[in-house]
Amino acid sequence: MHTVSSTRTIDTPVATVWNTIDDFGNVYRFHPDLEHSENINDAVTGEGAQRQCDFYDGGTIREEVVESVPEQRQVTNVFDLGSFPLKEMVGGFDLKPLDENSTEVTFTMSFVPKYGPVGWLMAKVMMNGQFRDIAEGILAGLDTHLQTGEVVGPDGNPEMEDAAPSARAA
Repeated sequence: MHTVSSTRTIDTPVATVWNTIDDFGNVYRFHPDLEHSENINDAVTGEGAQRQCDFYDGGTIREEVVESVPEQRQVTNVFDLGSFPLKEMVGGFDLKPLDENSTEVTFTMSFVPKYGPVGWLMAKVMMNGQFRDIAEGILAGLDTHLQTGEVVGPDGNPEMEDAAPSARAA
């Protein structure tokens, strides 16, 4: 299994960071690679909650929370990897309050590639770096979303409502 992680200090109280992460079906609000996400079962938070994530590139995955410790840790198992060249994947957030207004957030992804030794080599050469970049993008998006309250777009910046329609209405 290959593992990558990234850590970021976010100037937000741990309870607020947790509430955003625990809003499981709305991960698209801070994940810059997701066009949309939604809950797909009755459990909307905590262990057993499931979601579907739709990527801007047309890919789709389905995930389930397998561990949830409020304000400390959330781990998800990707149970439907879609077209990704992976046998399995697990991701998780670890939260550590630094003081009343800042939180250290670590995002970790562990994965097993398909294709045996060729997949292992592909993971070492390409995928580890790509997944590390994804982890860093997720944490940057989480930080941006928490600071602005806006949905983060594919460029990692807040999506601003188009002012043109309201200007035309005036």
